[in-house]
Amino acid sequence: MTQEAIGRQLRSTVKKEGILELSLARVPTPEPKPDEVVVRIDATPINPSDLGLMLAGADMSAAKVSGSLEDPVVTAPIPPAALRSVAGRNRPVAARRKRGRRRGRARGVLRRSARARRKDGRDPRRRDVRAVPDDHKQVYIYGGLDRGPMELTRNFGMAWGIGGWLLTTFLQKIGPAAAQKLRERVAAEIKTTFASRYDKEVSLAEALRLEEIAVYGKQATGQKYLINPNKGLGR
Repeated sequence: MTQEAIGRQLRSTVKKEGILELSLARVPTPEPKPDEVVVRIDATPINPSDLGLMLAGADMSAAKVSGSLEDPVVTAPIPPAALRSVAGRNRPVAARRKRGRRRGRARGVLRRSARARRKDGRDPRRRDVRAVPDDHKQVYIYGGLDRGPMELTRNFGMAWGIGGWLLTTFLQKIGPAAAQKLRERVAAEIKTTFASRYDKEVSLAEALRLEEIAVYGKQATGQKYLINPNKGLGR
């Protein structure tokens, strides 16, 4: 009988007292079944969306660390506003579905109202549509690394718009075929056009050092971190 392998997981736990706890857990890695395979993860980048879940809006400037270098435990207080946001994400499924039905009914009312206006030929928005010239300018902002205010230089006329751009929404909009072509292009140019460069490579334990969190937690451009779960394990 072979000995079961033990792996490590980085876990983020939000306690009811409003405390974030980051720790490393030892978990068993079972032998794969006949129809399963084991995938080795050599490294993974720290993405800003990962940090949103990992840090849960905690005040990392007040973070404390305990444990050892190999098994650190980081704790930090979560401000009340951020704690409410985390609680909202954990709302029971039934409550989310009920809210979704209410939104669906509201959209249905709006669509019926729009159809009624088109049918009788009266649309209170018609003057606004006519007033928009052909040189309307639209700016999409991708990402949110810089949380500071945005300043626009008003030299682009009166017809303009600004909005956010999210890759997931864009892929859904263009459809599966076009999205697959983009994935194939990324795969083909992964070492050229789409190559990524990382400022530092850390182990799971090193990723929980306060000095490292202070750097990658800023989500600054040019300071990407790469987690290598096998670093220092001799694998």
